[in-house]
Amino acid sequence: MFKLLFSAGAIALLTAVAAPAYATTIDFSTLPLYTPVTTQFPGVTFSLIGGPGPDNAPVTGSFGTYGLGNSPTGEYPTTETLNIAFASGVKNLSFTFDNFGSNSEFGPSTYSAYGKSGLISTGNIASLCCGYDPVSVFGSGITDLMIGNGSGGNYSWEFGVGQVSYTSGVPEASTWVMMLAGFAGLGFVGYRRNKVVNFAA
Repeated sequence: MFKLLFSAGAIALLTAVAAPAYATTIDFSTLPLYTPVTTQFPGVTFSLIGGPGPDNAPVTGSFGTYGLGNSPTGEYPTTETLNIAFASGVKNLSFTFDNFGSNSEFGPSTYSAYGKSGLISTGNIASLCCGYDPVSVFGSGITDLMIGNGSGGNYSWEFGVGQVSYTSGVPEASTWVMMLAGFAGLGFVGYRRNKVVNFAA
């Protein structure tokens, strides 16, 4: 019995230490236009911050496209920043982006990635227009991705994010349930085996 419990404990420890990576892609084209997006996707929260537009839930439908924008209505005015918060640190983070114009008068749109210890990476997003192009974010342990409109908090400039992809080391709830059920089954088998041996003696 002791050996079985020890083995189950060792397996649980190895599973926790060597947790596999889980790749996730959030595709906003799967949602109807003008859908508010906040916590529909497990482990991720979307919000708007600053600027002339109200701080509220971002919606799909930037400029009539499927992308998630920096506006609570899909139209002007916009907020300065779309914030994407992850419940646990992620890596291999990327997103697709459309700036809907050059925004040359005010500077390029930007992204900043933060972790528990502060800023991890930041960069300018090229003046991307008329199509969603990929942007890769450097770093791991990212808990917040802030995408700015490149024009500060006093001016509206609408942009859209088509997809967000990342890798997380935290398994989904269903994986934990299956793993715990397996451990319970091992314990039950050990318990039954012990009873049979005692009865036979």
